[in-house]
Amino acid sequence: MKTIYFLIFGLLFINIKSQIGINTPKPLANLEVHKSTLPTIPDGIIPPRTTADSLKLKDQLYGTAQNGTFIQIVTPLASSSSLKTQNMTSSGYYIYDAHYTHTDKRTKGIWKKMFSDPSAFAAKGTSGL
Repeated sequence: MKTIYFLIFGLLFINIKSQIGINTPKPLANLEVHKSTLPTIPDGIIPPRTTADSLKLKDQLYGTAQNGTFIQIVTPLASSSSLKTQNMTSSGYYIYDAHYTHTDKRTKGIWKKMFSDPSAFAAKGTSGL
């Protein structure tokens, strides 16, 4: 019985790290995706798809912890924009910059269109995760 307790107690202090690999047995980063070896499966990654109007309804959920999030907008804004979604005038890929400060100095964060905004990839990470 004593050895069982030592075994359980010892397992509590093991530092476990994980990496996820898709189509690879030994990933070299937190997430590594390799192309499929099957000729019938297309390659690539599809991010979450949504409309700009539905994303605008979730403005309050995006803060510094979501910095660098990217998403695919399939339908641009149909109604008026918020300060965060003001750039969503066309469909495409967008990245969230949590450190952008608007002119009102109170609102932070904006969605920037990838591949058209030169500063879209300048989102600065602050988390140690």
